Parts: sequence; structure tokens; C-alpha cells
Amino acid sequence: MESDPSQIKLAYRGASEVRINDAGQLEVSTPVESFQEDKPYAYQEVEGQRLEGEASEGVQCGFRVSDYDPQKVLVLDPVVLLYAGYIGGSFQDQGQGIAVDSTGSAYVTGWTLSTETTFPVMVGPDLTPNGGRLFGFGGDAFVAKIGVALPLLEIELSQESYVNGETVTATTFRLANPTSAPVAVELKLWIGTPIPGLEALSIFNLGADGSFVLPAGMDLELGPFPLFPVSADLPRGTYEFSSRMLHPVTGELLSEDLNPFAIQ
Repeated sequence: MESDPSQIKLAYRGASEVRINDAGQLEVSTPVESFQEDKPYAYQEVEGQRLEGEASEGVQCGFRVSDYDPQKVLVLDPVVLLYAGYIGGSFQDQGQGIAVDSTGSAYVTGWTLSTETTFPVMVGPDLTPNGGRLFGFGGDAFVAKIGVALPLLEIELSQESYVNGETVTATTFRLANPTSAPVAVELKLWIGTPIPGLEALSIFNLGADGSFVLPAGMDLELGPFPLFPVSADLPRGTYEFSSRMLHPVTGELLSEDLNPFAIQ
């Protein structure tokens, strides 16, 4: 029996559009949001060696495969593991819910009967373990975050509000790429004002053409970063000093840091 990948079809119910983006991914748009399926990996085992081929998904949600031997098994593996994590301790634990934010980080809620040493806590309103018991009351609720390593621009302002004579300052202005490979990004940095009809003031917008690349393992702290002094002629109200980092090809949001502050 000959292998024929053209017989394989994928269906996305509820999708409003399916297309191949510039990165070779299958991009699926729905009325809620869009997501991407990574370019599939195809290979054949021939005489103990793995021969890799090129595979791409078409707009009909099928596959086109480069030269291959139809008399041998053809492996198409469009599923790619983006990240994984382990949550649990020495005793009984159970997840009750999961959600994913715009950066791809997963948030898991549930309860645990494990000890504090095997199910450590990092931050939260209540860091005191209640002690698990299998029967009756006891145990602890938890919210755990499993994050994806993504480049970021992290900003932290010195104050939440400023008055005349003070300087609006970013005490933290950190640019980092925690991944093991260089990453091209589009970086936007702006100041929003309370002035009606005035658009946000762009400080810079770099890398829309893919030319702004963060080296692998980069972690650069540029703070403190003074922005401007507060004077009597500045309008009072809520301002914003914020950043957004995007994939220059797909437009995928990689990182966002929104920092409102008041001038009184």
C-alpha cells in the first residue's frame, strides 16, 4: 500500500479563515482570536536512517510533501510541543481549571494536600500551609503559572504619582532575551497623555522589518531611565509609559508592560 499524504485533511470548525503566514505556519482565525499551528515535520526511516523532507500545510488544510518513497512509511508530525511543566508534590494534588494568557503562559488552579517542602509557594496573599488531610477539611488552594521563555522589555516606575519638581523615572528598564537563540523583535515604546485628541507619543518603534535582533541570553538593565521633569505647565491627569514587543513577521505579542502614572 502506497503512502499518500494528499488524502489527509484537517478541519477547523468555527474558523473564519485558514491561511499560511510568512513563517510557514498554518494560521487559523476565529471570531474570538487567532492561533498558529507550527510547520509540520516529515520524515521516513530508510535503512536505519531518518530522511527528513519538507512538508507544508495548504489552505485546504491538507499537506504537500517533497520527494519521498511512497512504498515506505511516511511520518507526518504536525504537533509541536511548545513547553511543558510539572506541578505537584508528595501527596494528592488536583487541577481544577486552566487558562492561557496572550503571551502563551498557562495558569492552573487547584488544590493540594502535599507538604510545603514538596509543593513550595512563591508569592500570594496567603503563604501559610494549612496542612493536608486526606479526609475532612484541610489542604491548600493554589494558582500556578507555567511560563514560556520569551524576550521582554520590563519597566518599573519610581512612583505611582508625581508632583512639580519631581522627575518621572523608570527605575527598572530591562531588555532581555532568555532564549538560547537570537530573536528578531519589533519593539514599541510610548508615552500616553491625558490630553484629549492627542495620540500617544512614540519614543521609538524599532524592528518592523526584522532588523532589530536580541542576542541569545541577553539581559541588559538600562535603569534608572529619567523621562521628564514635572513642571507647572504640564496637564494634570493619568499618563502612561509602556512598551510592547511583537514578532516582526506574524505580529504575535511577545511581551507587554503597561505603566500608568499620575501627575498631580
